[in-house]
Amino acid sequence: MNTFNCPICFKTAAEDRFVEGVAYCECGHSYSISDRKEKGDFKVAVQLLFLGLFAVGAVVQVFIWDTYALKIVVPKIKQLAGIAKPNDLNLIAQICNARKNANCEVVALLKSYDLDKTQVENLIRAGDALLAKKRYRDASRVYATYFEASGRAANPEVRFNYALALTEVGLIEEAKDQYARLLDQPDSKHKFNIARNYVDLLMKTREHTTARRVIAEYRNSSPSASMFMDKEWKQLTPMTGLDTNSRLPANMARASLDR
Repeated sequence: MNTFNCPICFKTAAEDRFVEGVAYCECGHSYSISDRKEKGDFKVAVQLLFLGLFAVGAVVQVFIWDTYALKIVVPKIKQLAGIAKPNDLNLIAQICNARKNANCEVVALLKSYDLDKTQVENLIRAGDALLAKKRYRDASRVYATYFEASGRAANPEVRFNYALALTEVGLIEEAKDQYARLLDQPDSKHKFNIARNYVDLLMKTREHTTARRVIAEYRNSSPSASMFMDKEWKQLTPMTGLDTNSRLPANMARASLDR
C-alpha cells in the first residue's frame, strides 16, 4: 500500500490519489514515487559509503597508532581543530615518540611550547629529534630558540648538539663560539670530543696557534691524554710560527707550546 505524507500540508494522501507513480495531495502538491525511491536509495548508498570510510579509517588508525589508537583520538581531533592545550600536545608528542614518528613529535612539541613558553624542555626534545633525523638547519633554529629562552641556565649538552648542527650547515664561526663556551666549563661532558671538534674547526679557519694551544691544554690535563690528537699536533707544529691568531676561551689556562 502506497502512502505519502505531504511536505506542504503534512496530510497523508489517500490511496486513490496515486496515479501512475505520482501522488496528488488534496492541497494540490504532487510527488513522484520513483523520485522518492531514488532519493531513498541514494541516501542508503551515502550511508554505506560513510560506514565504509569509517571502517577504513579505523583500520588505518590502528595501523598507525597501534595500542595508542584510542588514546590519541581525542587529543588529535583537538589538534586538528586548533583547540588543543599544552597537555594534549605533550601527550601527542609522547605517543609520537613511542611510535617513532619524529615529524609528528616535533610539531606537537613546538606547538606546545608556543602555547606555554615555560616548557623550554620541549625545545630540547624537538631539537634532538631533528638532529637525529639529520635535519640540521631546523635543529639549529630550534636550539637557538632554546638558548634565547634559557639564557645562562642553558644545558651544556644542548650547546654541544647546537654546535654539531651549526657545523653541519656550514655556520663555522657560530659553531666555534659554542665550542669555546663549552671549553669555558671545565666539567663539561664529552670534553675531549668538544676539544677535538673545536680544533677541527680552528684548522679549517687556519687558526693554527689556537688549535695547537687547545690540543696542548688537553694533552697536559692527564697522563692518559698525552697523545691527544697526535696527528693534528704534528701537523700544526711547523705551522704555528706563521700564525699570529692565538685566541683561547677566556677561562682556559694557557698551556705550553713547547711540549
